[in-house]
Amino acid sequence: MYQAITPRLFVQLTALGEFSRFGLSTVVGISTAVGYVVGTSSGAAVDWQRWLTTVCGVFVLAAGASALNQVQERRIDAEMTRTARRPLPSARVSIAAGSFFVLSGLSFGLALLSLLGGHALVLGVASVVLYNGFYTMWWKRSYRYATILGAIPGALPILIGHAVAAGEVLTKGGVYLFLLLFTWQMPHFWALALRYKDDYAGAGLPMLPVVIGIRGTLNHIRIWSSVLVVIVLLGPFVIELGRPYLVLSFVSMSRLVLGLFHFSRGPEERAGTYFHRINEALILVFAALVLDRLMT
Repeated sequence: MYQAITPRLFVQLTALGEFSRFGLSTVVGISTAVGYVVGTSSGAAVDWQRWLTTVCGVFVLAAGASALNQVQERRIDAEMTRTARRPLPSARVSIAAGSFFVLSGLSFGLALLSLLGGHALVLGVASVVLYNGFYTMWWKRSYRYATILGAIPGALPILIGHAVAAGEVLTKGGVYLFLLLFTWQMPHFWALALRYKDDYAGAGLPMLPVVIGIRGTLNHIRIWSSVLVVIVLLGPFVIELGRPYLVLSFVSMSRLVLGLFHFSRGPEERAGTYFHRINEALILVFAALVLDRLMT
């Protein structure tokens, strides 16, 4: 009996992990963790219990919102090769079970954020409304530049982390981190859209590569990647950062610029490679921010 249950349980847990977009939700949680550490006053100790509550709250909320997104887009997902094997289109998760998961994730995530004060709760609600209400149901299906609008809720988690630690939302550091994560999302998602351009076209979604073509999308990626480089390197002039950040951020941005040059020589064939390079850049910048704050 144990041998029969274990594989089935593993399959179910795997499906739920996919349904929550565990990898994406983890990145969201990491950005929140980084925001909290940077938002802690220089020289002060990080309140790790409050840090954990913040990260868990945003992670669970992100998992619920990601699952809700799949409920909302299940018919579109079924039409795209990249997403046809997701839990709902492949019938590995039922609508009823999926809806229960969504309700549980959103409720528990918001409950955790409510323990941290009004700022965290309001920003958490705003992220769900903007992502699931506006981006998923309206912007993504109507506008070629929906990614820019969708980057707003995508950048809120790092602001939530910073706001909880700093005690206020509109601080210089919080706004800086929001702009950094906001800007990063355009080359990240447009590189992915280039890779799956035909999928989006077949589903009738007006993603940038579908509407303006490969060369036009490449130019947009170049512009936003360049802005990202400037924002990252200006960090020490905006918030208190030292040598660890300077070294790691310079290495990260140098690799990104080299990757962009390589990507520009064959954007359609090398979109996947640049997608991974832009992700690597964010990981290194996050590491630089945390190490700098903890070491200085």
